[in-house]
Amino acid sequence: MHDSTGSEDADATDAQLLDAAPGHTCFGTLAIDQVCFANADLPSTKLDVNAEITIDTDDVSSTSKCGPATLSSGDPACVIAATGFTLSSNAKIHVVGSKPVVFVATTTIDKGINLNAGAILDASSVGAQVGAGATTTACALGMTGQDPVDKGGGYGGSFIALGGSGGKGDVGTSVGGRPPPVVATRLRGGCPGGIGEGNEKPRAIGGGVIALIANTMVNDGTIVVGGAGGAATAATFHGGNGGAAGGMIVLDAKLMLRGNGRVEARGGGGGQGVGGNANQGFGGGAGYDPTNVVFEGHGGSNIGTIGGFGGDGAPRAGEMNVGGNGMIGTSTAAGGGGGGASGVIFTSIAPSANLTFKPSPN
Repeated sequence: MHDSTGSEDADATDAQLLDAAPGHTCFGTLAIDQVCFANADLPSTKLDVNAEITIDTDDVSSTSKCGPATLSSGDPACVIAATGFTLSSNAKIHVVGSKPVVFVATTTIDKGINLNAGAILDASSVGAQVGAGATTTACALGMTGQDPVDKGGGYGGSFIALGGSGGKGDVGTSVGGRPPPVVATRLRGGCPGGIGEGNEKPRAIGGGVIALIANTMVNDGTIVVGGAGGAATAATFHGGNGGAAGGMIVLDAKLMLRGNGRVEARGGGGGQGVGGNANQGFGGGAGYDPTNVVFEGHGGSNIGTIGGFGGDGAPRAGEMNVGGNGMIGTSTAAGGGGGGASGVIFTSIAPSANLTFKPSPN
């Protein structure tokens, strides 16, 4: 694993791993997700999931599967430990809350983590769901980007790659929003999209964070952390909001990472700008939306109106991990929002060729 940004926070991923203290055992081969347990607290049972459930990473009640913990990196997280995890074909786990989630399988003699075909492990931001760890404060630390002016669209959220720029409105003074700088990588979600000029809708939230630690992993299902799509305005002559960046997935397998499944961290599409007719723009598609798979990551584009189309979320064609730029409006209409950048996927070892990644692992 490496941090291609060359940023000041690169040590978050490249730091030397900690040795276990006496009476403790540590798991994870990557500094970004390593976690240690007192030996007395190590799990003794497997966790099998056969239904649709939601895990809140802020719920540390006695009935919660979440154990509060601090990773070796210093980041807070919800750690769910078992000897092994199996998700059946009917299993769907939606993970929400302010902290990232880390699944730790401790077995060394069996499959550690096994997602069967049809199983879904999801920390996306889509609809009313906000993915676990998606509301990271890292994006607010001087990473505000440039706001749009005079009917310009909002910028797309960034991660390792940049979000798309907002489109201009069709007036000479209009400026589309520009995405914030590339941000460094810790265990954190993608950055939100920017607000289009005059747009009253809330900004799109980035994809969340899922980390898996095991000796062996088999994924025949779907692991996904898509960013939300940017909204169009309900008013007239206002820019579309930018789509949010995809989140982060860490697959920390020590011996084997294989399967026929999907691993996706796609950005959301930007919202369309609006002209003289209110409610005529289309919002951008979320990076993951099982209710509208065809529109995932697409920019808002109602061809019957004059507002600029929103940019597509990344990755787009090939390995284009930057968000698509919003389009200019016509006939004094507003510009579309930029698409969200792709999220990031880290793997500790080379995966089998049958696994599908969007984007490719770092």
